[in-house]
Amino acid sequence: EVVENSYVNSGGDQSLEGSIERRSVLLRPLFEPPREIEIETSRGAHGGGDNVMLQDLFGEPVTDEYMRAASHVDGAASILTGIAANRSIATGQVVMVDDILKVPG
Repeated sequence: EVVENSYVNSGGDQSLEGSIERRSVLLRPLFEPPREIEIETSRGAHGGGDNVMLQDLFGEPVTDEYMRAASHVDGAASILTGIAANRSIATGQVVMVDDILKVPG
């Protein structure tokens, strides 16, 4: 669980805006007791995520051992999932993403 402070201070110390109030991950493996995993502290807004995103967008390309970066195709698939969900809600029918648009994969 990562909880950010949502407080926005238009005239004071802006370093507290979006600051992380607490962070933890509780892993619940099958057939084992749960255990808490420490999350590294990073500098910058959103737990250091902003720095990672800005580096990814404007910095030199680096290899991501976890392969987290989404492509434009991944983005389109994500949007289409939402479109299909909205159509399903509106019609009460099952809506397949591939019936809206085939995403190359």
